[in-house]
Amino acid sequence: MTARSALARRFMAAIRDIDPRTMRSTHYTGPDHRAAIDQVEDSALRDRLETLYRSEDPANVGFMVDGRFHNRQAGLEALRAMRSEPRRQRVPPEAILRELRRQIAAQPRRTVSWSPERVDALIEAYGRQPMSDGGRVAATISPDDFLRTTTGRDQIKRIVEEEVLPLDERMLALGDAYIHGLADDTPLLVARTFDGKRIEVRGHEGRHRNTAMGLAGARRVPVVLHPQHKSSFEPFIGKKKVRIHPDHFAEGEGMLHDITPITPENREALLNLGVRKRSPNHIVYGAGLAATLASILSQREEEAA
Repeated sequence: MTARSALARRFMAAIRDIDPRTMRSTHYTGPDHRAAIDQVEDSALRDRLETLYRSEDPANVGFMVDGRFHNRQAGLEALRAMRSEPRRQRVPPEAILRELRRQIAAQPRRTVSWSPERVDALIEAYGRQPMSDGGRVAATISPDDFLRTTTGRDQIKRIVEEEVLPLDERMLALGDAYIHGLADDTPLLVARTFDGKRIEVRGHEGRHRNTAMGLAGARRVPVVLHPQHKSSFEPFIGKKKVRIHPDHFAEGEGMLHDITPITPENREALLNLGVRKRSPNHIVYGAGLAATLASILSQREEEAA
């Protein structure tokens, strides 16, 4: 890979759109802002992005730098800094993911489930939406597959080695930050479906928490899938596992398991998503998650010392 193409993977023009119904933000990226707009098929959304672009809204028109949104000024400053960086010895992301899998496998196996409060919040937020019209589903995914399908090669080392090890409790504390917002801060994948056969990741939230849960021994973690545009997850419900394809800047493919609609009828299934029998050291994803993971990982470090 040339220095130019490596830089292009780390730096892209971006327009941030906030869905007026859900108030959730999605970033549309491309080699330039015009390309980011032109790739959108939905005409109403394309017009909304065009309006943002023409207004030069500093809060929503800018750049994605290493997977994070920056306004124009901050993005250009980051680009200048990237161009002046000395060349570093590159560690292949597959090597980092292999080491992550090795460390996860070395820990006592822990099952993970959502707390009853979190399940109820998800049902309250999404349980009345039909599958054919924006319905959300829950699924489980391995922590390294979540990282692989949402993260570019230039970010994997930073997330795993610099932000999760040692543990960044501020990032994990996002899981405890809200009471009313329990549904909004649950790890998620924004995805688009094609012909009922293919799922592509288009957005995400929760890399730090899922990676930390993996390093604490979780083999799979529960996530929420949000459909992009008019996508529907209905054809995938009931399948044991489904291959998902990565975001356009991310590293590789992964597998989803236990795809289940978020509905009141499925409350019991959501409470035990992917968990046939709870492990002795089961992790409940709810209030106190940050403290629980901090305790597990600090104990692990003490035992390794």
